[in-house]
Amino acid sequence: MNFNKIVLTTLLVSLSTPVEAATWNFSYNGNEISASGELTTDTAGTLVTSISGARNGVEITGLLPVKSYANNDNIFVPSGNPGFVDILGLSYETNDNIAYNLYYSNTITTNYGECNNIEMPSCNFPYIGNVVSATFNEVPQPSIVLGAFTALAMLGFVSGSLKNKK
Repeated sequence: MNFNKIVLTTLLVSLSTPVEAATWNFSYNGNEISASGELTTDTAGTLVTSISGARNGVEITGLLPVKSYANNDNIFVPSGNPGFVDILGLSYETNDNIAYNLYYSNTITTNYGECNNIEMPSCNFPYIGNVVSATFNEVPQPSIVLGAFTALAMLGFVSGSLKNKK
């Protein structure tokens, strides 16, 4: 097999890894509010499909369906570097049956707010909730890292084989 075919095959194998859902670590804090955990988006990277973690020490039990609380859409915008939730927000429930909505707002200094169904049963846009600071960091996917190592290993093997033929 000639060198060009080997390199092309190596690149195709390393790039043929299927697209996976993205996973993000999140945390947000405010006056007597501390929440953190992990959220997962669909393969397009925009719709949050699951969430886990804790808010003030109470376990997050799951994501609420779209439009179920605070007119939420559970949209996450990964291109924000770091990513961010949009103005309709991300709604979830905790183990004590309280619904929360984390939302983006350009009218809040920290850009994020949170409302819950105890203090604000309707909490519909435009929201007026608790001011919080939020961060989102992408978790590297194992298949991407493995694909890169596989491609490097194959290229190293090919270049070693070519040196031995000379």
